[in-house]
Amino acid sequence: SVITKLLAKDPEERLGHSSTNQGAKKVKKHPFFRNIAWDKILERSYEAPYVPSIDIDKIQQYLQGKGCKIGRIRKKGDKYGKLAETDLPPKVKQAVKYLNKKFN
Repeated sequence: SVITKLLAKDPEERLGHSSTNQGAKKVKKHPFFRNIAWDKILERSYEAPYVPSIDIDKIQQYLQGKGCKIGRIRKKGDKYGKLAETDLPPKVKQAVKYLNKKFN
């Protein structure tokens, strides 16, 4: 299988290994990846087959339930408002920054 070939312990036997920079081409040409539009990936224009909906109110409630002191900063005209990023664990803060960019 393609997974077995990609994870071969010996680098010389691994799919994609090449001393001539042809490794990526070998991976791209493998039958498993035949339906991948590599040019769209490089252009970052590939549309996601599924985009989950995000309920910012539920996220805020969840974080508060986990003991995070998180509030909402709303400016006039904001549909959702921003989640406050202070006093949060680093990984939660990173997620909140992402959500704030996504919704505002």
